[in-house]
Amino acid sequence: MNGQTRSSVRPYAFELMLDNPQALDRLDVEFRWGSYGIRIQKFHHTTFQAGKMIQFHKHSNFEFHFIPRGKGKVILGNDPFPLHEGLMYLTGPGVMHYQEADPFEAMDELCLHIDIERLEESPHAGEAGEDWGARWERAEADACIRRWSRFQRGLWRISTARWIAS
Repeated sequence: MNGQTRSSVRPYAFELMLDNPQALDRLDVEFRWGSYGIRIQKFHHTTFQAGKMIQFHKHSNFEFHFIPRGKGKVILGNDPFPLHEGLMYLTGPGVMHYQEADPFEAMDELCLHIDIERLEESPHAGEAGEDWGARWERAEADACIRRWSRFQRGLWRISTARWIAS
């Protein structure tokens, strides 16, 4: 255990998902965020054995990837990025990506697939009687979706909360 005693090793926070990686797959969760409908399509845990590769592919939805342990790399379009514990990245609809675990170390990934669609505006949107905060929520959602739509590929480091985009 690389010099660590068993009591000093952190337990794996997603241990329960190892027995059934698809336990939370096919969730039927939908909600509204400002002018958008958000539908969670799938949420699953994947273990990439050392050296495992997933060839270039794309999805029709947004895919949030979180690396809870291990390391590897992702290629977004033509640009390679290192992956490591604690890193989160987003692939948007149609973004070609390739994933690979380190040749000597396995990598785990939590993956959330969501669909985002613009909804019809209420005929009363913006009126004085609308729900408190709805105007600001719409503005926030619109700004966020515009930003996601403009960027084609990027990584978001949770520890530094900044985008790395090419």
